[in-house]
Amino acid sequence: FVLELISAVFLLGIIHYTMNICKGEPYKLDDVFYGFKSHPDKAIICRFFFILAELICALPAILFAVLYTITENSVLLIITSVFLVIGLTAIVILHLTLHFVYYLILDYPDATIKELIVYCANMMHGQRIKLFYLYASFLPLYTLGILSLGIGLLFVEPYVNVTIAQFYLDVDR
Repeated sequence: FVLELISAVFLLGIIHYTMNICKGEPYKLDDVFYGFKSHPDKAIICRFFFILAELICALPAILFAVLYTITENSVLLIITSVFLVIGLTAIVILHLTLHFVYYLILDYPDATIKELIVYCANMMHGQRIKLFYLYASFLPLYTLGILSLGIGLLFVEPYVNVTIAQFYLDVDR
């Protein structure tokens, strides 16, 4: 849990680094630690919110899975599967809706988290399916990266980061 929160601060730095590349601004490797200097509290609170929302979405499936392991009633397994699909769908929609909150933290540092979340949800209205297709288009690259024993991921991950940053710049106009 603590590592998740710390990784959110690093994510803020990686986004700052990537955005500098996309905007043609000067960048350096120290930009990766930018999140520790600028608004780490907002990054941590946003990640905590995401974790809490994911838990709420997955909670019915978890509860029915526990009941199934106790009773071994096959009907509970079907109910668990249904709630799992519903929960995963809700999590995907949540992530697509609020995907650019960390980008907005960098662009609007004086805004509150609630304002950032509302702005991000409004910004992504009508754009979620495009973002979903964009991420789906990366699946073959990730597959090739994994098949190369992970070496290819050294090239895939920066490409994905810059492509998503460009998508953000196009949507935020």
